[in-house]
Amino acid sequence: MALSPVPALKQRGMTSVSLLIYVCFGAIVLVGVIKVLPAYMENMKIQSVLESVAESSNSGSVPSKVDLQRTLSKRFSIESITAISVKDIKMEKQGRGWLLDASYQKHIEIYENVALVIDFA
Repeated sequence: MALSPVPALKQRGMTSVSLLIYVCFGAIVLVGVIKVLPAYMENMKIQSVLESVAESSNSGSVPSKVDLQRTLSKRFSIESITAISVKDIKMEKQGRGWLLDASYQKHIEIYENVALVIDFA
């Protein structure tokens, strides 16, 4: 009696090497997000402070540039904003209020001599 060949079963799933590659890729992406996210969160705080100070300057009497700088300095201190200083903010008088603009760069060290530069405008 002759034995008939058994058909090869199709293998499914991934090998441990491909799983390791996916895990490494995911870890790299996760580290990147963890390093970049605080810069974007701080930028959102800066924009929020600028908007609230600009709104308060547009209502009621028009404050002087020195008053705006003092108010911004206090708010930056309260919000723990260190990426930008009050001197870096462009202040332009418009009608009965002020236009505040913050443009800056944030350097983030990724790994040893590899860095990421983000332009916030």
